[in-house]
Amino acid sequence: MWRYKSLKRSPPQGSDLDDFLKIVWLAIKENKGRLWTKNFFDSVKPSVLAEKGKAASWDSQAVEHARRTLSACQIFLYQPLFYLNNGGVGTVLSNQGASMTTKGAPNDLIHNFNPLTLMVFAPIMSFVLYPLLNRYHIKFGPISRMTVGYTSAIIGSIVGAIIQWRVYKTSPCGYQASTCDSVSPVSIWWQLPTVMLGAIGELFTVVTAYEMAYARAPEGMKSTVVAINLAMQALSSALAQILIPSIKDPNLIWAWAAPGIALLVQTIIFWVRHHHVNDEKFLLRESFEEGEFSVAEKK
Repeated sequence: MWRYKSLKRSPPQGSDLDDFLKIVWLAIKENKGRLWTKNFFDSVKPSVLAEKGKAASWDSQAVEHARRTLSACQIFLYQPLFYLNNGGVGTVLSNQGASMTTKGAPNDLIHNFNPLTLMVFAPIMSFVLYPLLNRYHIKFGPISRMTVGYTSAIIGSIVGAIIQWRVYKTSPCGYQASTCDSVSPVSIWWQLPTVMLGAIGELFTVVTAYEMAYARAPEGMKSTVVAINLAMQALSSALAQILIPSIKDPNLIWAWAAPGIALLVQTIIFWVRHHHVNDEKFLLRESFEEGEFSVAEKK
């Protein structure tokens, strides 16, 4: 409150969502539906439209904001497959645990190691890994971090598939292990790597996605872009519900392996298409330099 008089105050300007939707829709029409056309948004710049005798209710900055917003949202479309690989699809981890030797431990105990892993590794990454990389001038941009996170989840799914194969091989009921009265001698603690790798993947992928959702989006579109990022987890849950009927014996190896293979293919595409984002300058300092913040301290 004591700094109130030294702040520059601007009236609320609302969201840029209306202009964004108009710009994207017109760009689709001007490019005849070719969404991957190079310089997709150039056709809706006011100067270009004026040459065609068309009026625009937005300026060139609004077109650039639309480009940044759409670019950020494209990256979030890769998230649902990651969430499917984070600890397995639906109840596959619990089904696997139910057919393993627990020695009195509940078969859903391993789930608790996800938050525990986050609590342990988050400070290590913040205070050890990232400062060490900065010290040796090793570039580790957002796309690189997300790629590492995806890779961690892929390895977790591969480990889960191997464990499930081993459970089937050692269970008295073979490939009907989940409904067997007896259990495999494989200990439930072998599930720990799968859960921990998924949690480590969250630290690289989910945290970076939140950062990009807020920092890469234009000022008037931040809340919309963050909401779209969050919606990807809801979409993943919906996909998991669709897949639940197939999560049963004798398909549980593929319940682990198939999402992992899909994520591997997606990760390659993700890196090829978006690795250039590592070189973009879109963090908060840029927003201050562009004057996008509505409240800034007077000089």
